[in-house]
Amino acid sequence: MHLPCPSFAPLFSLCFFQFYCYHLPNKSTLNKAWFMKKYIFFLFSFSLFISLFYIQKKRDTSAVTTQTLKVNISYSPYSLDPRTSTDPVTATLHLMLFEGLTRLNQDGTTTLCLAKSYALSKDKMTYTFHLKKSCFSDGSPLTAYDFERSWKEAVSPDFIGRASELFFCIKNAKAIKLGDKEKELGVVAKDEYTLQVTLNHPAPYFLNLLSYPTFFPIHRTFSSQESKGNPLISNGPFQLKNKINNNKICLKKNPFFHHQKRVQLTHIELDVVSDATTSFYLFQKEQNHWFGGFLEALPVDSIQEILTNYTLIEKPTTGFCFCSVNVTNPILSNLNIRKALYQAMNPPSLIQDFPILAHETAMGPTPTQFWKTHNMKPLTIEINEDPLTLFNRGIDELGIDKKEFPSLNLIYFPCDAYKRIAQIFQQRLKSLLNIDLKLVVTPASEHYHKLSSQDYDLSISAWISQFNDPLNYLQRLNGTSNKNHPGWINTSFTKLLDKSLWADNQTARIHLLHAAESLIAEQIPLIPLYHFNLTYLQHHALKGVHISPLGLTDFRYAYFEKI
Repeated sequence: MHLPCPSFAPLFSLCFFQFYCYHLPNKSTLNKAWFMKKYIFFLFSFSLFISLFYIQKKRDTSAVTTQTLKVNISYSPYSLDPRTSTDPVTATLHLMLFEGLTRLNQDGTTTLCLAKSYALSKDKMTYTFHLKKSCFSDGSPLTAYDFERSWKEAVSPDFIGRASELFFCIKNAKAIKLGDKEKELGVVAKDEYTLQVTLNHPAPYFLNLLSYPTFFPIHRTFSSQESKGNPLISNGPFQLKNKINNNKICLKKNPFFHHQKRVQLTHIELDVVSDATTSFYLFQKEQNHWFGGFLEALPVDSIQEILTNYTLIEKPTTGFCFCSVNVTNPILSNLNIRKALYQAMNPPSLIQDFPILAHETAMGPTPTQFWKTHNMKPLTIEINEDPLTLFNRGIDELGIDKKEFPSLNLIYFPCDAYKRIAQIFQQRLKSLLNIDLKLVVTPASEHYHKLSSQDYDLSISAWISQFNDPLNYLQRLNGTSNKNHPGWINTSFTKLLDKSLWADNQTARIHLLHAAESLIAEQIPLIPLYHFNLTYLQHHALKGVHISPLGLTDFRYAYFEKI
């Protein structure tokens, strides 16, 4: 039912009054005067009621139709290029701006996106994708040639990006990245809407892998867009409106997105707020609509307040928190020293210290539930000696005296939880082993640089999967991987991973991966701490947010529900 607008309210009232007066049994002057007073009161009241209703209705409608989402992030995304995605903040931005061949669903299954169908060869090494017709944000067509060009650029030796290794399952990708100019990448656009991809080996996780932003296509002019300050051309649900230094990113709905009718948000504003306490305050004041997850750490000091006054949402993920050990350091290359550190740090106790942040004690990179799902025995780290006994044995093997044992540094992100963990480890190593542990806070970019150059002793770090398979984590510790921050080399581990690539079936493959991860539990090139859930708060009217098993937050089909 449509109510009359304010300008028609008096007319509506007058008609009602005339009708009523005409049908009065006694049309006396007194009655008419009495009813005139009543009419004026009625007219004023009715008009006021309709006007207020209309204004309120207009406000409600305005609040819904703007559909502007405000989100705080703890640091500025590293790049607008999706092929560089490795961290969750940057990847979340890329999910807003770009779209790939597939999409990872909340239940872990994979859905085709820009690919409408595909065929797989008998040897399971060649995928032929048939693409939907779609466009970039400037209206130009997106074709298979854009995928071919984007991927070939990503594996070029000149391309700078931490995610290049994700392409190495594709034929010749690794050789090309290492400088072999005679090899051709196993990616060919057969025509505008047919893309053929040939792999080095069968990869049952390949469709899952393609849902990660690293494999999203970019426009042919992308490299010149940032350098010349031209508008960014993308193909996702949103497009870049403007970027204010490194502090604010504004997005608007992309009218050329192939599912643009399903996108209800009109704008997204991303503000960089490095302090978690400040971000929580802004959420309390409803100046942002989302707080936590992998975009902003929850302030440890406010956990109790959050649990008391808000509904904290938890989603399981494959997130893995650990203490990386630089085994290229002669002191830390000793296994008994690493075992002593593990025993003294006592990672299982962190579950009691951080019940909200820590979901379960980790015994290795892969969550326990994965092994249980595949009927495999969960891993355990079995060290039956006390830390001091192991430490004394280690320094004897190194041929040094206790007094000569050097201090160690531990680097960590500027995060409340990591700071608390670092302080706990500092106290335990001093009291149990008399080791001086120096705590060093390192911003994200500096932290990654120190890890990559192995300019550290210990580091509190976290891994987020790029695809939902144990191989994603395990291959990071394989030989010359650029993510092998401990610098651990183990030939048995490498052989098990290589065998898993050619396993006859999934069961055999999982057994090989389990055996490989068991070596990590034995050799401790990293100290597993805990697996963590995605924990966050969201505005009560915000609906439709998509959380993948990897913990990435996708706002493409989010919307504000009218209250």
